[in-house]
Amino acid sequence: MVISSLQDLIEIARKNQNQKVAVAGYDEESKEAIERASTELNLRFTVFDWRSNGEMELPPYVDFVKCSSPEESAFQAAKAVSDGKCSIVMKGFVSTSTFLKAVLDKNLSLRGKGLMSHLALFEVPTYHKVVGVTDGGMVISPDLDQKVQIIHNAVSFFKAFHYERIKVAVLCAEERPNTNMPCTLDAAVLRTMSDRGEFGRNVLVDGPLAFDLAFSSKAAAVKGVDSPVVGDADIMLVPDIEAGNLLGKSFSFVCGGRMAGLVLGANCPVVLPSRSDSDENKFYSIVAAVAFAGGAQ
Repeated sequence: MVISSLQDLIEIARKNQNQKVAVAGYDEESKEAIERASTELNLRFTVFDWRSNGEMELPPYVDFVKCSSPEESAFQAAKAVSDGKCSIVMKGFVSTSTFLKAVLDKNLSLRGKGLMSHLALFEVPTYHKVVGVTDGGMVISPDLDQKVQIIHNAVSFFKAFHYERIKVAVLCAEERPNTNMPCTLDAAVLRTMSDRGEFGRNVLVDGPLAFDLAFSSKAAAVKGVDSPVVGDADIMLVPDIEAGNLLGKSFSFVCGGRMAGLVLGANCPVVLPSRSDSDENKFYSIVAAVAFAGGAQ
């Protein structure tokens, strides 16, 4: 299958209604997203918070567990997943550093064997399917080995939905290897690794590719670039977090795109919303995590 819209993810998530989300700190900014996810997906949430239950007026579909501090709230939320009581962990009203410290706690089972990275899924009006951008949220300036792991993480998401072929565009500012542009050299190595089947038989990695080639088959035709990836990328690997942040926010704020984001590489889906994310984006992030949690089982 191919995920053509975020609505497709909702339909998949609705088939996985046995999921339960552990939230580290109740976040009023996420209230509408949690309410919508409960209504549309029949989800339940368990909130771990150090403040009074009565002060927060929690809705009936949210269970409350009182903790002593933000740190304990994050730890207990992660532990709920580690113990099998929940399947997804979500950052609420705690800091990102406190939240990730709990997810990576060696006494719990959430920590994966490799690198954790962020995948943002965009539904853009001018593109024909949902496209993933990675990594614009976790790894600041990945080296070649980290880029390999980032690709593996992103590919794991799309494999959960039984894509026949997963196409990865390694984005750079030009299409040829250039010794003055290290990301183009990394891209060439990643393409060679793909040709050898090191990412899997159904994964095709191509690069270096400028953004217009990855996004537009017309641009590729004008430039004379022929590849199954051009104009049809499922995943866009950016050279660093700044490029990913700029591309993602351009999709959202300039192109009117809708977004879902999650952290991959842990032993469960991790929802790590930004404070500036809209309620809609937070909702779709929960949707993506639920869909992936069900598909990856």
